[in-house]
Amino acid sequence: MPLWTGCYYWQPLEVYTPNTVPEILYSDPPLGASMQMRTSQNNPAFVVAQDLDIDDTLQFQWFISGAVILGPGETIIQQDFLGSKIDIQAAENSWHGRTLTCVVVDSMGATSSISWPIEILEEN
Repeated sequence: MPLWTGCYYWQPLEVYTPNTVPEILYSDPPLGASMQMRTSQNNPAFVVAQDLDIDDTLQFQWFISGAVILGPGETIIQQDFLGSKIDIQAAENSWHGRTLTCVVVDSMGATSSISWPIEILEEN
């Protein structure tokens, strides 16, 4: 005696394409370095990233751990790459030992990040 009788209907198959995470290609300061800042000077930093997914958009968010959200920064567009630059103009002595972080988020919610320990340099 058969277990199934009748006709079974198969739904159309959908192709699943996995989302790739954004890749941070270049940064200043470079990976592994510290972010050296002076309270009286402009302190720039930037990140360049790429996402291999077609039509994926990237967003950037900069922050200093436990202190301040710096926002998305200035957008840098260059061929197949996208970047973000910030200019920290009012560094605070209390940031010494904290971490500057940039998080890159694609339109599917995948993230990559890069961080640098902050050193506030003494001024003459």
